[in-house]
Amino acid sequence: AMVDVGFDIFTLANNHMLDKTIYGLESSLDYWDGMMQKYPILAVGAYRNEEDQNRIRVQEVNGMKIAYLAYTEHLNGYSIPADSPIRIGDTEDEVLIERQIKEAKEIADAVVVAAHWGTEDTHIVRDDVKELAQKMINWGADVILGSHPHTAQTMEYLEREDGTMGFVYYSLGNFISAQTDNFNMIGEMGTFDLVKDGETGK
Repeated sequence: AMVDVGFDIFTLANNHMLDKTIYGLESSLDYWDGMMQKYPILAVGAYRNEEDQNRIRVQEVNGMKIAYLAYTEHLNGYSIPADSPIRIGDTEDEVLIERQIKEAKEIADAVVVAAHWGTEDTHIVRDDVKELAQKMINWGADVILGSHPHTAQTMEYLEREDGTMGFVYYSLGNFISAQTDNFNMIGEMGTFDLVKDGETGK
């Protein structure tokens, strides 16, 4: 249904990834592998192994190459078994995030990062989330799409040292949910354009 209404990119990176154990996540990967064979979509955030995680997903849209990355802050206390090759992007792994964003910037015109982070049920953005967002922008992310708090939070441009900027939605809130508290009922649908200068390539 989501594909039918026009969604092209899906992030699997969230705190519930291992709620049904590693076998549930493997089943999810099987499902999305099948979906990507049927439709021109991409699913990011969970990977078969380290090699798969290091393969940056890029989609070409109207002559513009866009790279997609996804990370999650926690996994509800669960962890990937030591004998499993599956990989998940962790927001605490800044070495990985920096490397992947910089690699993505080399092969794409724009880099979009999905970040599952922050504190639930509040409109206040934590300082460490703001700090990581700034780092991501500094490393080359152009847009950051935040999720997890189940509330709509603020958004802003973040400037790099060279004067260029990226944009961050700290949390878009809920799109579809069964939550009924008033602060969970308001969500955001971010609209933005990625524009490439035909002469400079920027």
